[in-house]
Amino acid sequence: MVTQPLNITLPRYCPCCWRPVTEKNKKGSPANYCAMHKPEGSTKHNYMRARRTIEKVLADELGLTEILKMKFGDTDKLNKIISTLAADPISLSFADINSGKSLIKELLNITSNHYKIAFEKLKELGDYVEQSNLSVELVLLAMHVAMGTHKVDQARSEISVYDTKKVSKIWFIQLLFTIARYEAFAIINERASVRRPRKDKDLKLRASIKKEVDLAKSSNKKPNQTAIAKKLNISKQRVGKLIKELYPVPKGDRKCDIHTATN
Repeated sequence: MVTQPLNITLPRYCPCCWRPVTEKNKKGSPANYCAMHKPEGSTKHNYMRARRTIEKVLADELGLTEILKMKFGDTDKLNKIISTLAADPISLSFADINSGKSLIKELLNITSNHYKIAFEKLKELGDYVEQSNLSVELVLLAMHVAMGTHKVDQARSEISVYDTKKVSKIWFIQLLFTIARYEAFAIINERASVRRPRKDKDLKLRASIKKEVDLAKSSNKKPNQTAIAKKLNISKQRVGKLIKELYPVPKGDRKCDIHTATN
């Protein structure tokens, strides 16, 4: 079994996803983003959507508010935070790999135990484990396609980051870092799609607003929406909307002290 490897050059990854970056920019330096997430031209929308998702989950869901103060281009810090969402590849043990067949077996063994979401994408590779002349390169290509890179040329570029000419304890660790990153981003996207945390947050917000309004009413005062908004760190418009939902005006009653609250 393999112990912790040394002197491994890890792939550079797009800050917006799991993909290794191999392209060069116009100046000839290594590009910062993959082809799908360049913050310009036709892919700018993909970049903005991915960035908002990452910031939302890391800040709101995980309580890492410092992510909002951090420059998105600070990839080292961002990658360190994202890596905490999945198992550390360095801590894993695996058998030597010398063929496409042994790669599939070890890949499915590792993912089934440590990267459950990735395993669901890769488990079909097991159907090809008995195929003759199955090369390591072909399995790597199939893996990247299964994880979402549908253009073969792009997948071929991505897998070039793995030093397959070296011993497997080096390039398989590189591969596991990509899988761990895929797992982490799958978790981020799952958490971003869950509605419950937002509802829970709304319930707490409504309770806070109701408390402020009821306090004003008990003192025979009109609730000050601007003051409430400032105290709760939300917009005055948001306060007004929630007050209307909390204290609906009866039909035919156009006058209501709550809804004529002071600004």
